[in-house]
Amino acid sequence: MAQTTASGAKPAATATSKTTDSDDIQKQISVIQNDIAELTRVMKDYGKVQSEQLQAMAKGKAAELRGEAEARVADAEAQVRDAYARAEGAVRENPGAALGIAAGVGFVFGLLTARR
Repeated sequence: MAQTTASGAKPAATATSKTTDSDDIQKQISVIQNDIAELTRVMKDYGKVQSEQLQAMAKGKAAELRGEAEARVADAEAQVRDAYARAEGAVRENPGAALGIAAGVGFVFGLLTARR
């Protein structure tokens, strides 16, 4: 007759069952570790691709903004040259008025800077 424990299970069968359960658990842990390693690799690759895409987008946007800024600078330079040419033309046509305006501006500037 086989020995039984207080719970009614046979000791030999329990030891074999525990070994089998332990082996199954070790296999499952190994599978989980491999899955985690694979997920880590996939996430790393995904992050790298996302980083490259964002860098490319940022460089494209920077180039676009640089082009717009250069165009605006060129427009501003053209406007300054045009304003200078008009002012020069006005001074040549009316030198007396230009001298009077310059004197008035100088006088007002002197009054503002002389106040303490």
